Amino acid sequence: MTGFEVEDPILNSPYEEPEEYWRIIEGETPERVPGRRPAMYYYRPPQYQAKDAGVGTAIELKLVNRIREQVKAWRQQGYPGVTRTTLDLIRHWHREGREMRLFFAQFEAAESIIFMTEARQDLRQGINVPVDEPTPLQRADGVTAFRRYATKMATGSGKTLLMHVNLLQFQHYGKITGLDKELSKVILLTPNERLSEQQLSEFEQSGLWARKVNKPNQIKEGTFSRIDIFEITKLADQEGPKTIAASSLGDQNLLLVDEGHRGMSGKEEGAWFKRRSALCAKGFTFEYSATFQQAVAAAKNRNLENSYARAIFFDYSYR
Repeated sequence: MTGFEVEDPILNSPYEEPEEYWRIIEGETPERVPGRRPAMYYYRPPQYQAKDAGVGTAIELKLVNRIREQVKAWRQQGYPGVTRTTLDLIRHWHREGREMRLFFAQFEAAESIIFMTEARQDLRQGINVPVDEPTPLQRADGVTAFRRYATKMATGSGKTLLMHVNLLQFQHYGKITGLDKELSKVILLTPNERLSEQQLSEFEQSGLWARKVNKPNQIKEGTFSRIDIFEITKLADQEGPKTIAASSLGDQNLLLVDEGHRGMSGKEEGAWFKRRSALCAKGFTFEYSATFQQAVAAAKNRNLENSYARAIFFDYSYR
């Protein structure tokens, strides 16, 4: 075995909170450590080369670790502050005899979002996710500051199911608050046609109304109760036979982004990122990705890194 391999890599059940983890450092013997691995990421400067030694500078995600502790205490107290509807939903997720049990990562991610929006204020003391301030030009156009919540989850840990939960939550509370009347469409952006087809199939399995957009004029007939799915590569500045002008979709949309790291690096991908951001300038975005860390590093943009790193309040990795 190499220094990065261990005989028993799987230490925890996917349905329970992790109780121990492997502490692996190059040049040292792997150590089995009790407790949960603290959330962190490794920063590498833009000039970093793959041949350079080391993994970078470890930076603790203090906000994530603080929220983990307080969500756990809130859970043990019976979720004080939540609405009756939310409590019924939590009990439904945990019901006996459920055919497909939720992974702990899926449930904790949903809990964390509920905690940030419904838990009593005294239980959220010391927690502050900074708002994203608009540029002077955006502010002149009526765009106000908004708060970005990022849940960072490993591949296979249930991002798709969490997307469905987030959508149902947003639609439910949108009707109560009237926000559904302010937003024009629900748009899901995917990296490619294969994932568009996969998402369409999974929405159908969940009983959610969705369609795959194949022609640019289809999307103009959007509605808040249906999910319109198409690839981020179809977003363009000008409309064409196979492209959709981002400006034609408005800026008051609920935007879901599958593999949200796409559009962060490279000249053309940077253009996609700007176009997709315009779709929700006055709306709301849920982004899902297992590889934000790598994508942000590849972008070599410290402003982009700060924007996402400070917004991450939930992290569930396999390491």
